[in-house]
Amino acid sequence: MVTVDLFEAAEPGPDAAAARAAALRAQLHHHAYRYYTLDDPEIPDAEYDRLFQELHALESTHPHLQTADSPTRRVGGRVLDAFASVRHAVPMLSIRTETDTGASGAQAFDARVRKGGTGRCRSPSRVRRRAEV
Repeated sequence: MVTVDLFEAAEPGPDAAAARAAALRAQLHHHAYRYYTLDDPEIPDAEYDRLFQELHALESTHPHLQTADSPTRRVGGRVLDAFASVRHAVPMLSIRTETDTGASGAQAFDARVRKGGTGRCRSPSRVRRRAEV
């Protein structure tokens, strides 16, 4: 007799993985367009990050599912013409993703800032933090 654990997560088969990857790419393209081009997001950043991470994990497990237009292979989209280009004297840094909010994410971000990220942090002990809530 075979015992099956109904609560164990099953690895999706190749057809299911391909279908899910395609669906995730379509969702992420849609939401990137809403965010970057229309400035009218439909979902919170954390949900976008969750979808992105799911696609990244699928593509890592099944490299043949990667496509040239995958959101995991490019950044952003067409930006609204209304947004002015701004050059910062010191690069603006942020936590890698909205979902990287655990202690390790905050510590890694703090280490990047103190290292200067680009070598421009002259006084790491005087780093001031600001947050949008």
